[in-house]
Amino acid sequence: MHLLSETGYFFEQAVHCAGSVENKQESWTPEAGYMFARNEFPDAIIEGPPTNQLTPQPVDRQHIRIGLEKLLETLDKLAPALANDRGGKSRHPGLGYFNALQWLQFADMHLRHHKRQQQRLNEWLKNNRSSANV
Repeated sequence: MHLLSETGYFFEQAVHCAGSVENKQESWTPEAGYMFARNEFPDAIIEGPPTNQLTPQPVDRQHIRIGLEKLLETLDKLAPALANDRGGKSRHPGLGYFNALQWLQFADMHLRHHKRQQQRLNEWLKNNRSSANV
């Protein structure tokens, strides 16, 4: 659910920025510059905002399917918005200002960060399964 809601937010920000001229002069933080230059989040456990604790679990698979369909609807809005990108930026809560393409890159980096997290958890489970009596 975290991935669905955050990716949806990132996509919405990209649509907004493409149709706006707001905050063109603003920039990201040095931390964001580091991440974007490497095209990835740091390979570390990152403490998210307290609001992440409020993320509900899906009720069922249909709930996830609906979330994915909403992402696709937002993506449908992105292509025409990017074709007429006006260069606006919006503020990320901790990393400064991103333009439309940067929001999309950030969404990709965020998803890959969680993929690495999943791989770490799977590796830990594989190595500790017998000692945990799972």
